[in-house]
Amino acid sequence: MSQPEPVDPPPGAAEALRDDSDRLFDALRELRELEQHKRTDPVTSPEFHEKARLVEEKAREVRELATEERLDGEVARKIEQAAPEDGARPQTLEDAG
Repeated sequence: MSQPEPVDPPPGAAEALRDDSDRLFDALRELRELEQHKRTDPVTSPEFHEKARLVEEKAREVRELATEERLDGEVARKIEQAAPEDGARPQTLEDAG
């Protein structure tokens, strides 16, 4: 019985994970800014409630991005485990940038 053929990561896999991470950082920054702006409005004002809705929407986006990054990382790990260690793949997201 022969060994399965090694699988190399798809081209750009590390860069895609880095992009996921960058998008998550951007969304977190936007969430922080929205929350800071919301704090300047009276809690009974329509502006406060509109900003609260935007904060909630952005928080959902952050959760979705974090989940996407985790899932992409799991796929990358499975691919790497199936491939021989050649030292050529980035070991961190910072290396991929």
